[in-house]
Amino acid sequence: MSSITFHSKTIDLNIINEDYFPIKVEHNPSIESTKYVGFYFGDTDLLEFSVDRETNSIRKFILVLCNHYEVLDMEFHSATVYKRGSISLNLPQHNECNFFRTLVYRNAVDILLSNKTVHSAIKCGQVLFGLSEDNELVSVTVVEMSENDIDHTIEELSQGGGGMTNN
Repeated sequence: MSSITFHSKTIDLNIINEDYFPIKVEHNPSIESTKYVGFYFGDTDLLEFSVDRETNSIRKFILVLCNHYEVLDMEFHSATVYKRGSISLNLPQHNECNFFRTLVYRNAVDILLSNKTVHSAIKCGQVLFGLSEDNELVSVTVVEMSENDIDHTIEELSQGGGGMTNN
């Protein structure tokens, strides 16, 4: 059974600039989501998804901790052809990553959960979910971000310490 399920129906995922969180993206915050799926890199980096208990469809995700990041003075351009839709995460609550890196571009934030190549992608609103050839979630990219969104992300990342900055 695959850990990621594609749905042709797309949902709106909206960027929320909130203190203490470099990236927070929500879909319909009035719906209670009670199951959590986290991608951890030791105790230094964490991307946490809130999913619907019954369908496992994504309701929200937050970059909670991030000590491995780079700020790049360039635009993000996806080389991967994508299809529009949404995904469900049929994964355990705790997923340890061998690799975790956040790349902040002038127009996007790319959260790499693996060093595997993105084989295909699903675009859901302003979010690209990158999948490996064996259908693992390997990246989450928030695209078409405003200058204000990027500034907020950089500010929150710098407040958390760690990371590498290239200007």
